[in-house]
Amino acid sequence: MNSDDNSEKQSNVKEPKLSEIGQLVMDNESVYPAVILVIFSGLSWDDTSICHKFSTFCLPIVKYMIEKGRVTNELAVFMFSRVLYGLQQHGEHEMNQYMLLGLGLHIYQTLVKLNVCVNQVLTNIPNAPVEMIDKLKRCLEERKTSEKKLKDIFKKIVSPIIGVSLGEKFKREVKIENLPQMFRRRRKENDNSEDKINDISSLFRPQPK
Repeated sequence: MNSDDNSEKQSNVKEPKLSEIGQLVMDNESVYPAVILVIFSGLSWDDTSICHKFSTFCLPIVKYMIEKGRVTNELAVFMFSRVLYGLQQHGEHEMNQYMLLGLGLHIYQTLVKLNVCVNQVLTNIPNAPVEMIDKLKRCLEERKTSEKKLKDIFKKIVSPIIGVSLGEKFKREVKIENLPQMFRRRRKENDNSEDKINDISSLFRPQPK
């Protein structure tokens, strides 16, 4: 399947949008800052179900705020950073990790077009591979890379902060050295040659009467 087929499939998928009530809420200047604060902060709350529910609102909110021209550098950094905090908190859960990686990539794709400083958020990740950040930017500019490959690149960038389970966090490498034999075969000191069976056929010979 080539990139053209991928782009056609992606274009056929309906993008999530805010409902009429959601748009009215986001148009209220005294309400929408609190809504954004709660929803994006909720991604890193200690509740995987809340994270899952709130993540469905994040991308529609980002796109609507861009449409209305209300996205500042500070707001962009806040929204993108909260997704990364969610990965740090819930990355140990496969479903949440998959969902937040996709959300983080889509938000990055959306915000990077505005030339806001979301790249600085990625470069501030400890031990983040700079060459992968450059590769992600290059792939987005060329628009020839499939979404799966983009997601893999994005995962490599944020992998240093993806949360792991408590057991994995303090896991120690187990090294098993070569152990000595527990049982050693001992030789009999007085071993009569007559008692030895040299040929298996001798077992079936008739005994003399």
